Amino acid sequence: MAQNTALSFPVSHHDLLLSHFRVAHDVLLSERDLSPRNPKINSCLSAFVAAVLDCHCHDACDLLDLPEVIAKRDRILPKLAQAEYEMEKFFALDFAAQDVLTDTDLDHFIYRDNYVELVAEEIDAARAANVLPHDRPVVFVGAGPLPFSAIDMHKQTGLKMICIDSDADAVALSRKMIAALGMQDAIEVVQASGEDFDYSGAGLVMVAALVSAKDNVLARVRDTAPGVALAVRSAEGVRTLLYEQADERAMDRAGYDYAGKSRITDTIINTTLFFQPRPV
Repeated sequence: MAQNTALSFPVSHHDLLLSHFRVAHDVLLSERDLSPRNPKINSCLSAFVAAVLDCHCHDACDLLDLPEVIAKRDRILPKLAQAEYEMEKFFALDFAAQDVLTDTDLDHFIYRDNYVELVAEEIDAARAANVLPHDRPVVFVGAGPLPFSAIDMHKQTGLKMICIDSDADAVALSRKMIAALGMQDAIEVVQASGEDFDYSGAGLVMVAALVSAKDNVLARVRDTAPGVALAVRSAEGVRTLLYEQADERAMDRAGYDYAGKSRITDTIINTTLFFQPRPV
């Protein structure tokens, strides 16, 4: 009798990404605890992020046009934002509990290398766009409880940083962490809404990917610091399954011209867009 032999074919990045996207969607919408304390969240999000990064930025972009993906993406993005906040808060609580922090301690954060690389790419792009200040602070809007962007920007440039966040818990944790690093003279943390903050005196304003009501933030920057350049974290291609893409038309309406963007790599999710203000 002839033996039945099943043929196996390699699973494409497209199919694998779609599968992990579906799992992440279902888990995020069904679980109440979206923090790293939940093993289901850890497992599905680690696999989902890895699948996104395995696809080059514009590979499998046809997946984004599937009706199923369009519908589920609108539901999953707020949950991903919540999960990111819970992850940052989880690690920030641990860091803030320590009297003294070292670079080795910071390396315990699972995405530590990604922040270092992202900020290095942002600095290169800001210099190329001629928007990196020399002696004025960089204001980071939506810094969250884990201010790695500000920490790495200061470490790599020596610039003073001002972190803004409207969440009281995030501000308290961020301040404790920065004090434990001995960086309180270099990094100031302010509890404020990005829509209300006075940006006069800033050398560059950076807006986090998860900041909501970006139009209002842009208008406030334009009103209080009309000559200051902007950097807005965004995403491209399949990475928009994790983050919203920045609206360049809104930047144009607010009076800003595109000046450049950070380099896309296989290990960084975000792309940062830089804009110069048009003369008033």
